[in-house]
Amino acid sequence: MTRAFARVVSYWSTPIRAERMAAFRIVIGALVAIDAVITILPHAAWYLGADGLHPEALFRLVAEPGTWSLVPADATAAEARAYVLALVAASIGVACGLATRISSIAMWALLVSIHNRSPYVLNGGDFLLQVAALYLVLMPAGRAWSVDAVVRRRRRREASPWVLPWPYRLAQIQLAVMYLFTGLSKLPTPDGPHVGQWISGQALAGALGTATMARFEILSTIPWWVSAPAVWATLVWEISFPVLLLFGRTRAPALAFGVLVHLGIFATLEVGAFSFASLSYYVLFLPPAWFGPAEPPREPGDPR
Repeated sequence: MTRAFARVVSYWSTPIRAERMAAFRIVIGALVAIDAVITILPHAAWYLGADGLHPEALFRLVAEPGTWSLVPADATAAEARAYVLALVAASIGVACGLATRISSIAMWALLVSIHNRSPYVLNGGDFLLQVAALYLVLMPAGRAWSVDAVVRRRRRREASPWVLPWPYRLAQIQLAVMYLFTGLSKLPTPDGPHVGQWISGQALAGALGTATMARFEILSTIPWWVSAPAVWATLVWEISFPVLLLFGRTRAPALAFGVLVHLGIFATLEVGAFSFASLSYYVLFLPPAWFGPAEPPREPGDPR
């Protein structure tokens, strides 16, 4: 019990290389910028304008208490584009590590604002990016691989490459919890009317047979005996994912299976940035040795 407790304490408190947070920062910043340019900017007035998909009157009517947005409900087309361009600029700042903390706060606030202003166009990937942006606000993510680090070096104010890990750990746990509850939500409930598409193996066939979701019509012809095992394997993997991460022998296979799942989803279904938003969290599980020494140097008197 004492040994297990010590491992938990070490997991949350032993410093890690700042480059690990920097890698996550670069991936999230780049993904938010690309997604904003490709999917939001061309339709900014439609998504965010006063007369768009979620018009001003409807927004004021159905907005839940506490919902906030920097984007005004009566935004013009030019104003809508300006807010999206501000998001792009902030996310590029995050990716480059330029005024990292300020850029991260701006990226998070603008993401939440745009998503709250136009909730009808969201998917799970959007919420994952929101949460990732919040974790970056908490991380010293500009400590390495950043413009900020270069500026500090030139001013001879270099900071330690070792940082406290707790916001990084929260982001890791976020992915595990997401998969666990996603899998549990697919199980049939005691009062449910039927066994459910996932348990029956019909979920993938149903999605591939939906014209608004499937990328290619021919995918609807995949037989059940091919798609059903993929459905069951995915369900088992999601529910067991947190446990698989705990052990070195199962961690890499679990992550490799996840890469295949998300690439398969992207290749077959129209799900926006969901696959890449999910995979961006996988950067958090890259081997620590890729970023330098696995442990910080020992201080005099350190009993390790």
